[in-house]
Amino acid sequence: MEILLRMSKYIQPLFPGKIYHVFNHAVGKDKLFYNEDNYSYFNYLFSKYFIEFVSIYAYCLVPNHFHLVIRTEDEAVFEKHCEKDEDFSQLISKKFSNFFNAYSKAFNKAHNRRGPLFYRPFKRIEIDSNDYLQQVVQYVHYNPIHHGLVSKISEWKHSSFFEISQSASIDKYVEMIKIFGSRENFINRHIDLDELNMTEFNKKYLFDEVEKSLYIRET
Repeated sequence: MEILLRMSKYIQPLFPGKIYHVFNHAVGKDKLFYNEDNYSYFNYLFSKYFIEFVSIYAYCLVPNHFHLVIRTEDEAVFEKHCEKDEDFSQLISKKFSNFFNAYSKAFNKAHNRRGPLFYRPFKRIEIDSNDYLQQVVQYVHYNPIHHGLVSKISEWKHSSFFEISQSASIDKYVEMIKIFGSRENFINRHIDLDELNMTEFNKKYLFDEVEKSLYIRET
């Protein structure tokens, strides 16, 4: 019963014009990314499948799982794409399924592997306030430190923080950065995380539960 309740918390319906934290994990002890080509192809496919449907507010890809913060486009965008009797949640879930299948197929071929690659179903939580959005974005970008991959957020290049801190153009993240007030404040808030007790941060904002939910799969 406890597992079912935790599952329902992280498998929320998807609606137009909302912001979500989306995350998933490779099955078992497998990895999703072994090399730069894998990371690049994941980003390429996500853009291919979702460019019309979502805006990316933040992302972080680590070897065995990923985190995305996305905003779904408004309802008018989806009306022309939905089939008869299909609602938005079904459409966007189908897009994710096709995306995962396409990546899995290419990954398995490249690494001489067979079988499912991702846990099912993928997890998603609606972000319903600007305060919580800031917390989720910070948590997502802190992930490589949490998992011992780097010692500073700026050292992990497979994330939107790296893009924003290193690139002269931040156009695609402008709406998210507004929530932090400015690009400078966005960067400083993340630099401050390097010196915080992230165990307490995760516990305070329940991100320790998010970490546990990565390993819960459909039975």
